[in-house]
Amino acid sequence: MEFHQTNSSFSEIVVRISTSLLLFFVVLFIGLSSGCVSTSMTSEVNNSVKNRKYGKVLVFANFSDMWKKKSAEDILYNAVGSATTSVPVKASTLFFSAHSYTPKASKAILIKHHIDGVLTLQFTGAVEKVINSGETTYTTTETIVQGNRTMESTSSHTSPGISATNRGEYFAATLVGVNNNKLVWHATGYTGGLEAQYVNMFSSCANKIIRQLIDDGVLLKSK
Repeated sequence: MEFHQTNSSFSEIVVRISTSLLLFFVVLFIGLSSGCVSTSMTSEVNNSVKNRKYGKVLVFANFSDMWKKKSAEDILYNAVGSATTSVPVKASTLFFSAHSYTPKASKAILIKHHIDGVLTLQFTGAVEKVINSGETTYTTTETIVQGNRTMESTSSHTSPGISATNRGEYFAATLVGVNNNKLVWHATGYTGGLEAQYVNMFSSCANKIIRQLIDDGVLLKSK
């Protein structure tokens, strides 16, 4: 009596290994993509006041959440300080967020600290979309030859689906002159990406805003 077994079982092992590798690379891709944020924006300049000098700029993150406010102001502060000739000042160092200030009181504080312009950032709407790869089923057939008899067995292996969230925020940014209280520059846009975190969105958003302020001729680029 002879017993012969084909390489089908080996194929099944290969399929399972391939499935594991596929899942690994999908997870790796999501991990690497996490934090990869892109920002698009459209801006407009008030040409009647654009040529004024803004030697000292207050950065104000208009968020009720304290962590978001602090994180956004820190990032805006660094972006203004590293890319422009303007001296940045965080709003949180001059104003207590839990206190309400009248326009007159606010302006008095800004003038006292020689602030020329106020740069404000706020998010205006969140977007989240879940992407699901779905389950994948692999079927393998094993053939066993025993004498004159041939037997087949079929098995299935199902890989679970993987989901990821495409997260983003619409935003608005403005620069207002302190002395004349006029809107100098404003912009709206969108920032986000696959599994995007707020810190990365703040960073991408801030860099885009500052580059655009420089390109629009409102702030001067540092040498």
